[in-house]
Amino acid sequence: MTNGRIIQVLPTISYGDAVSNHVLQIRDICRQSGWNTAIYAENIDPRIAEVERIGNLSRDMRRQDIIVYHMSTGSSVTELVASLPVDRKVMIYHNVTPTEYFTRYNYNMATLVSQGREQLKKVSSAFRLALADSEFNRAELEAAGFRKTGVLPLWLHDDKYESEPDAAILERYLDGRTNILFVGRIVPNKKQEDLIKSFYYYKKLFNPSARLLIVGSWNGMEEYLRDLHKFASYLELEDVVFTGHVSDSELLAYYKVAHIFLSQSEHEGFCVPLLESMRFGVPILAYSVAAIPDTLGTAGLKFSEKDYPSIAALMDIVSKRKDIYIKLIESQKERLKSFDESHITNKFWQYINSL
Repeated sequence: MTNGRIIQVLPTISYGDAVSNHVLQIRDICRQSGWNTAIYAENIDPRIAEVERIGNLSRDMRRQDIIVYHMSTGSSVTELVASLPVDRKVMIYHNVTPTEYFTRYNYNMATLVSQGREQLKKVSSAFRLALADSEFNRAELEAAGFRKTGVLPLWLHDDKYESEPDAAILERYLDGRTNILFVGRIVPNKKQEDLIKSFYYYKKLFNPSARLLIVGSWNGMEEYLRDLHKFASYLELEDVVFTGHVSDSELLAYYKVAHIFLSQSEHEGFCVPLLESMRFGVPILAYSVAAIPDTLGTAGLKFSEKDYPSIAALMDIVSKRKDIYIKLIESQKERLKSFDESHITNKFWQYINSL
């Protein structure tokens, strides 16, 4: 199709990570459209094939290539990409979490995200186009000085969700009890302590046998995890489960056993688990801040204040009122159509062709 290639670059590519999944999806659609394509990263998960070392990028690239850089944290890779002598450079911005969420628990992470926010402003003139996965993220790009911006949402790749759910998890948690689910890394901006607060009132006031399933890894956030365990113990809650990192089949099983997806995160650039909940028919209750309203649209049930007894009451209503439950599921199914793969793929090519 072209003498150039579409080269994607990111600091770290990890198995199961939302940004990494997006990179692999773009690689697939590039190949399907006849483009030569490559991925370069500084840190490479050995489970992901066909990724080149970042040190080879300057040697391998050609001026006619298109560089697509995925930014979600601070890294020397950002300034390397900005300095490359390539005319067509695109940033896809997945948001950089504000520093204050990390200062208490991980100094290195705090330093990286602080660096990332500074770099975003510094490199704005180096990219011909900057895309974001939500309008919330796009507004940050505009504020940072990027001249041409657009929105390219994430989407779900069906192949990931068509395997068999983990049988052991299904057997363990399909026991007649109500399962409240949250999926996401154990990090302070996702406010897992607020999930525990709402869950405390839900158990105390409405459903003593309920269970809270918090699915996600905690690498680098061990101290925060300890604080969450201590808080649950202080409240004498025995039914708060932290799963750690899970496989695809285990993740499917957790969605299959869930009755409600509850998010009280304070900072999200998109929130893929909202799409996953839509796909699996799990009603969503979410704190409506950052990119959450962009992703949900009119779907799900959003709240603007963290009144924990009131959130617990909403959970009770959703679990008991079949008419409301069905209405939420229908609104979510309709919203999911906005994230159709073919529609977003067409948008991607429109952006590429505009360069």
